[in-house]
Amino acid sequence: MIPAILFYLFAAVLIVSAAMVVSARNPVHSVLFLILSFFNAAALFLIVGAEFLAMILVIVYVGAVAVLFLFVVMMLDVDFAQLRGGFQRYLPVGAAVGAVLFIELMVVMGGPQDVWQEDEHPWFVPEKEAIRTWVADMQRPYLGICLGHQLLADALGGRVTPANIPEVGVLTVSKTKAGESDPVTRTLPDPLNVLQWHGAEVVEAPAGSTVLVSSGVCPIQAFRYGKHAYGMQFHVEVTEETVRNWAEIPEYASALADALGPEALPVFDKQVNAELPRFKQNARTLYDSLKAVWAKA
Repeated sequence: MIPAILFYLFAAVLIVSAAMVVSARNPVHSVLFLILSFFNAAALFLIVGAEFLAMILVIVYVGAVAVLFLFVVMMLDVDFAQLRGGFQRYLPVGAAVGAVLFIELMVVMGGPQDVWQEDEHPWFVPEKEAIRTWVADMQRPYLGICLGHQLLADALGGRVTPANIPEVGVLTVSKTKAGESDPVTRTLPDPLNVLQWHGAEVVEAPAGSTVLVSSGVCPIQAFRYGKHAYGMQFHVEVTEETVRNWAEIPEYASALADALGPEALPVFDKQVNAELPRFKQNARTLYDSLKAVWAKA
């Protein structure tokens, strides 16, 4: 089935490009369409098993056309100063388009900001728009952790508010019925101990999303949008230095003191490092599962 689809696809492109060779007014465009015709003809030869003909077509004819292309360019009265000016003018746009073509995944991590603080952090506006375009319009893979989880919900029409009970510590979450069968979360232990450090929460998931992980304090701990975008309130990116590094951020230090007491840092750090082997194993499991899902996206 797939070879047949590819055959008709390459054949259609070959016919169109061949027509453009004789109809294009710009000779440079004609040469480029001719090269495209040769490549598509070579692809057709490969599909039907004539690999030698495909190789000869690419090496001999495309090489000859490339030389012809250089000859045509040299014969044209080209204003290179104008070309350089246009290149510099459109380079940012071209670079942006090229970057989008090569980017395969968007990952948005945590931070001490809140999604409603657009006046204090004006970059939230274009960031949310970029997330909405990437996830909803382009349907590309996305992973949001903590703030990234909340930004995903907010960008897609969900609702984020201050948490009724801020969560800081090594706490337990559980899978929902949907989470037990989801290709990513089903591979994780249940119940699952995770690192929490947040004072806001998603209280309403976006329309069309599925809640995968929950807890009594925060019902939307993780959700999936479509088959390609995941948001997780809890942290999986934990190292030996995570607690000590984050405690140097004033907002995080204040949240830690409010939740666990002003002298809680050493005990909290010890507790997290005791769980670290399991955290790392869960992170590896999550990575492998996401990679398998996104490979099919």
